[in-house]
Amino acid sequence: TPTPTATRTPTPTATPTRPGGCDCPLDPFEPDDTVAQARPLPVPGVGQIHSLHQATDVDWYRLDGLTAGQYYRVATSRLTDGADTLMILYDKDMLEVAQNDDVDAPRCPADPQACASTILWQAADSGPYFLVVSAVSYPPQKPPSCPCPGYTIAAALSGPPTLTPTPADSMRLFLPLILHR
Repeated sequence: TPTPTATRTPTPTATPTRPGGCDCPLDPFEPDDTVAQARPLPVPGVGQIHSLHQATDVDWYRLDGLTAGQYYRVATSRLTDGADTLMILYDKDMLEVAQNDDVDAPRCPADPQACASTILWQAADSGPYFLVVSAVSYPPQKPPSCPCPGYTIAAALSGPPTLTPTPADSMRLFLPLILHR
């Protein structure tokens, strides 16, 4: 009687593709799609160029060796091909510290660079802190137009936030309160 023999047949693996057959190359920091794969973001550091190679791509970063009480700033900039970033910062216990969508939301539709994100915070301890960047929206993919959104990210030491008075603040009028007995 013939005995069945197991053979090794290659199993096709699905490759993520973008709508309409548009594919963007991975940036050199991939894989960085989970907290476990978070890439170091030096402070201070030179800007790192990343892509959002598909609509569901997220990029995780790890900030280590910070000084408790020091202010830090992390920002995306130089947005390309319709990128609109959202950043969320977590502490070592994965509790949300801060988040930012647009540095200037009202200008975002008219000025794509206003769709960048910035977080300024005071470190409670040396870390690590974790940061995730994702796309708020993704540009339409209609071949032959296949934009590949991207951004530059950098971290830096910073000073405390500066409070800027708004027009509403300057319009307040305080009058003395006079009580008659």
